[in-house]
Amino acid sequence: MSDPSSDRRPPRQRLLVADDAPPGRAMLAEAVRRLRPAAELINARNADEALGALAMQRIDVVLIDFSRPGADGVELAALMRRTRRATPIAIVSSQGDAWMRAQDLQAVFLQKPISDEALAAFLARAELQLGH
Repeated sequence: MSDPSSDRRPPRQRLLVADDAPPGRAMLAEAVRRLRPAAELINARNADEALGALAMQRIDVVLIDFSRPGADGVELAALMRRTRRATPIAIVSSQGDAWMRAQDLQAVFLQKPISDEALAAFLARAELQLGH
């Protein structure tokens, strides 16, 4: 008889994708699914949805589009950091100057268009950080 504890697997990784534009959310979701087909994706169209999801659910990793109405990606990451200091966050942007602001929040900056290699490296670091 096998030991039930040996059959335990880490929970599926849950990623929050925060982007106000449907094409942007779809692009990020497609990239994640290519690299982590078993991951569960939670979509947020605005800051309120993103913060609500973070408050109500276990979220392992966050991907935020930088350019968004209301709070930009860095402002949203700052709000998230108030309650989730250790959650891996990546800010996605085609604007190169966003990386400096992302670093201030201990967030990763991913340049658009996102390469599979850059996203895979971020997700691998996140898994190590989370102990998965």
